[in-house]
Amino acid sequence: MDQGFYLLAFDSTQHSMKADKLAAGHFRAAIVPTPTEITSGCGFSLRFYEGDAEVLLDFAHKLPVPAKLYHLGEKGPDGRRAVTTIGEGGAG
Repeated sequence: MDQGFYLLAFDSTQHSMKADKLAAGHFRAAIVPTPTEITSGCGFSLRFYEGDAEVLLDFAHKLPVPAKLYHLGEKGPDGRRAVTTIGEGGAG
């Protein structure tokens, strides 16, 4: 059963790539296209395959780039996911 996942969204492709490099070795994560449920300045986001909100938000706060952490829930009957904004982090 799909339990949803956490995702960091960014304002630029360079920011997503920087965050991906910083996450390597600490989290199971990958750069993915930003889901249509999220409005972002960049078409790429960092999807986390494990981790909890508190740990991931702490990571987001330590980033040298601005980012927003979201939780995307299970897909609904319409194929879309419920989106919860967890918080913002990084340099502004």
